[in-house]
Formats: sequence, C-alpha cells, structure tokens
Amino acid sequence: MAGSPLTRKPRLAAEAAAAAPPDLLSSLPLEVLDNILSRVHIRAVVRTSALSRAWRGRWESLPSVDLTRSPGIVPANIDALLLRRSAPVRTFRLNAHEGSWYVDALHDWLLYLSRNGLRDLNLSFPRDNFRLHSSLLSCRELTSLKLKCCRLPPTPPGFAGFPCLKKLELCQVVVPEHGGRQLEALIGASPLLEKVKLLGAELLGDDPDDEWVIRGPNLRELTVVGDVPYGGRTEDLPRLQEGCLFGTNYAKFLMGMAGVTKLEFFCVSNWPTEVDVLDKLPFLLKNVTSLIVAVNFTKMADILSMFCLLRSAPYIEDLDIWGFSEGKQEIDAGDDFLNAQWADCMFSKLRVVRMKKIVCLCNEMQFVEFILSKAKVLKVLSIMLSSSALCSNEEALTWITEYPRASPDAQVIFLGRESANNSSANASSDNAVVDESQTTDSEHDSINTDTDDSEVDEAPTTDSEPGSVNRSAADAEAEELHTSGSGRDSIGMSPDNAEDSTQRASVNASTENAVLEETQMTGSGLVQYVHPQRRRRLDLESVAQLEQLEVEMIELQKQVQLDLEERRLELESAQKNNSLIQQEREIMISCLQDLSTKLNISLPPLPALFSHLATPRLGDTAASAQGASSENAVNGASSGHSNSSQHA
Repeated sequence: MAGSPLTRKPRLAAEAAAAAPPDLLSSLPLEVLDNILSRVHIRAVVRTSALSRAWRGRWESLPSVDLTRSPGIVPANIDALLLRRSAPVRTFRLNAHEGSWYVDALHDWLLYLSRNGLRDLNLSFPRDNFRLHSSLLSCRELTSLKLKCCRLPPTPPGFAGFPCLKKLELCQVVVPEHGGRQLEALIGASPLLEKVKLLGAELLGDDPDDEWVIRGPNLRELTVVGDVPYGGRTEDLPRLQEGCLFGTNYAKFLMGMAGVTKLEFFCVSNWPTEVDVLDKLPFLLKNVTSLIVAVNFTKMADILSMFCLLRSAPYIEDLDIWGFSEGKQEIDAGDDFLNAQWADCMFSKLRVVRMKKIVCLCNEMQFVEFILSKAKVLKVLSIMLSSSALCSNEEALTWITEYPRASPDAQVIFLGRESANNSSANASSDNAVVDESQTTDSEHDSINTDTDDSEVDEAPTTDSEPGSVNRSAADAEAEELHTSGSGRDSIGMSPDNAEDSTQRASVNASTENAVLEETQMTGSGLVQYVHPQRRRRLDLESVAQLEQLEVEMIELQKQVQLDLEERRLELESAQKNNSLIQQEREIMISCLQDLSTKLNISLPPLPALFSHLATPRLGDTAASAQGASSENAVNGASSGHSNSSQHA
C-alpha cells in the first residue's frame, strides 16, 4: 500500500498532460514560428524554454537570429546564442547602435557564420569606418546581403563571388581601392543576382571617366542613388524591369535599360550635359508604362531632361511628377517653349498623372495646363501642394479648374497642401538614403507598400465607367474638389454666383469676381504676370459681360419709355374726363339755381359741395373722378328736392 501512491503519480501526470489544452504554437510550421519569434526581443525568445517540455531548447534550432529588435544586448549574449545553436544559422541580422563592443567580436561571428551555411546577412553600423572581415567573402551560400555604414574587404585575386546571391544592398558602404572595378567584379561574380541597390555608396578611386560595367543576366531591379558622380555604364541587362537613378551623371546608366517597365529618374541633381545624353538615347523606352520624375522647375536642364524622357517613353500610362523647385526661374516655360518640346508620340496612352510638392511657380502651373491640353486619354490628374506653396488652396483650385482639357473624361483631384511634418519627399521607399539608414531589412516583418499607393490610391477608371475614380477613404476626406465625368464642369464656384437669382445680378457678381481674381493673381507675388491665355480669356469674358450689360440697358430703357408713354396717356385721359365733369358741374349748378329761383328756395353754398372736383389729382383715373362727380350730383339733387318739399 505504501508503494501505491508512487505508481499513481505517473498515471496522474499522464492524464493531466492529456487533459491540458493543445499547444497551438508548437503545431505551426517552422518557418511561421521563426517569423513570429523574430519579432520579439531575443531574451523573450530564450525564455520560451520555460513554457513546456516541448519548448525547451526550441529556440536553439530556429533558422534565424534577428537582433534588430533586441536593444541592450552585449557581446557575451551573442556569443552564448551562437555557441548554443543546435542548427545552422540561415539568417543573421544585427543593428549595432553602439560602436564600442562589436569591433573585436564581429570578426569572430562572421567567421563562425561563414562556416555554418549563412544565407541572409544584414549588418548596420553607426559609422562607416568599420572594416568587415575577409571571411564575409567566404559566405558562398548567401542569397541576400545588406550592409550599411561599413567598409568592404578587398576582393582577393580569383574571387569566386557569391553564386547564390539574389539581393545586394550597399547603403553608405565604402568599396576599397578601384571601387568601380571591385563593384563590377562583385556583381559579375553573382550570376543569380536579381536586385541591386547602391544607396550613397562610396567607390574609392573611381573617376567619372572610368570604364567599368554593371552586367547581370538575371538582374531585374537596379537602383543607383548618390551625391557624387560615378564612372562606368550598364549593358547586357536583358531581364531588367525596374530602374531608379538619382545622381549627377547617372543618365548614362539608361543605356542598358531599354527593356524596363518602370523607371524612376531624378533630374534635380543633373549636370547640363545630361540633357545631351538623354536626348541622344539610341532607343525608345517602349516598355515603360510607369515613369517617376523629380524636377526642379526653376532649372533649364531639369525641364529639358524631363521632356527628353517623356519623348523617349511614348507609351507611359502612369506619370508621377515630384516638384523640388527652389530658387529663381532661369526660363519662362510658356506656351511657345512647351509646344517646341512637344512630339506627336507623347502622352498617347497617358491615363493617370500624380503631381506632388508643387510650389505653384509659373512653370509648374503651365506644365499642368500643358498636360491637360495634350493628353487625350487622360483619366485622372491629382495634385498636392507643397507645405511651402506660394499660393492658397483656393487660388490653385481656381487656376487648375479653368485650364482646357483635351480628354472629355479627365478628372482633376485636388489633394490640398501637405503637412509641414511631412515635407520630406521620396519618390518611393527605395529612393531615400536617409530613410534607408533609419530602417532595417525586415522584409519578413513588413508589407512593402509604395509611397505613391499609401498617399493616394487613384486607380485609373475603366472604359465602362469613364466618369468615376476609385479613391481610398483618406483621399476622399482630403479632396477639396471633385469634377464631373464630363471634365468640363467647373470645380469651384463663387458663393456670390451661386446665390444670385437674376441674370443682371449674376453678371455683376461674375464681373466683380473676375476683377477680384485678377487683383489677387497680380498682387499675390506668385508670378510676375498673369498667364497670357488666362488674360485673353478674362478679356473675352469682360467684353461679353459688357455686351450683355448694354443689351440689358437698352431693353430697360425701352421698357421705361413704354411705361412713361402709358402713364402720359392715362394722364391725358384723366384731364379730359375732369374737363367734362367740370362742364357737367357748371350745367348742374345753373339748373339748381334756376329751380331754386322758381320755387323760391334758398340753397346752401353750392361751390363747397363740389370744390374737391375743381382740380383733379395726378393719380386719379377717369372712372374714379366721374363716379365721384355723379355721386355728388345725385346727393345735391336729392337734398334740394327735399328742401323744396318741406318749404311747400
């Protein structure tokens, strides 16, 4: 009996374990579980060993070690993590915020990782003088390499490259001596490379005239962003689909991008020689359907570069224009200048245009008018003003509304003014070096969303619904105008014009609005003069309004003359009636006097009874005067007859 409780304990423990609720996390696939645990602090991941027997040591076999969300760790913690691993490390991510502890330890970690089948490496440092260990070049199983603020080791002779590498991102990374050639060797030795990003990379010893080539038979995305000129060129990129170029002499890299479908080109840092490069492209970008261009509308070179791209990409459907205008306008891009840049193939399929960070310079507004007047199949044009715009929302709205439109289905969506806190503009999340330096590669933990889609979702309208535009709820709240599907209706109307009911009041109100609008345009400091076409339109409207006023004045004069003539006739008729009444009065008085003499009857003073009929008033009518005289005559006669009877 004494031993019976001992035999029951294992049975009770088994029953309790069977009655316990199932562990849902343990049943998840390893990839999903690894994705979940990589989002929490590494100490919390280690503490999962205390959850149950099944979780004990579970973290040691996870394929990834993500330390980007683990502040406060020290090298001893990372040493312990790596030493207790029971499975190869496939992913290693580290964001070193403090530069005092990783210098000696990271060399050992790279050496360890290079021998354990590392595939995804993401290292970020606070400064760019940390030299990586040469063991990095031994990680032959790498598929993704992202480095920030560090120095690459020089490639040794006979470097075999990364045969499995598909993604390469170098953000503010220093490439050693002969950096252009080192980069060429690194990319050329990675035949499976699909995505390359060079964000502010420093190529030591590179000169703008150096000859080196970026080649990639499988390369699909190429981004080159920097503030220094590079040498080299691109060629043999048969599968390239997306290209992003932002630099001082980067137009030459377009030579290998004939097949791209999406192109981002920033003209704000271009040299004047870039215009010649763009204008002499030996091919047309026939596959480009989406074009993002950043332009400084005060610079001649930027405007010409933009038009060179527009002529070289005749089949674009989506056009994004980012305005970075500052300074004084070097040229007035008026109608003559814009028409000189026009080509018959431009805007043939353009459906959606997004313009952002617009300052309302004269060149910017004339370009808006140019697009509306030339794009015959345009569906949507959305405009967002910069926080430092020179005009108010109402002024910009009025100007845009009055521009003529070549497309009957064109709709204008005015998104107002961007907030001051959101003044930094990046064409996409891939184009801002600062943004890249503040974020880590958490591709598994975030949804990649283009900045364009997050700001405004303006899907092109279908042919069956030409008058509708699909917009998100946030855009619907931000919209300050909405045009009808015809594209010709006015977006905004003056409150005076909406309230006036008569035609003359409407004409007067519109005239006052036109004068006020002209005064605001000329005195706002926005431009030196009113747009010529707008001035001609205002002049025509003023002439039409004056003619309308003259017609109404003539009609009013005719009506007044008719009223006066009718009144004159009434007065003449009243005077004739009064004269007749006066004659009848005299006859009646004479008759009464004769009667009173014959009957010897004394009569009261007769003139007092008829004195009010002596001078007829202006407003009296003939009928009223005649009725009054007849009534008085009857009363007088009856009174006389009564007196005579009493006397007899």
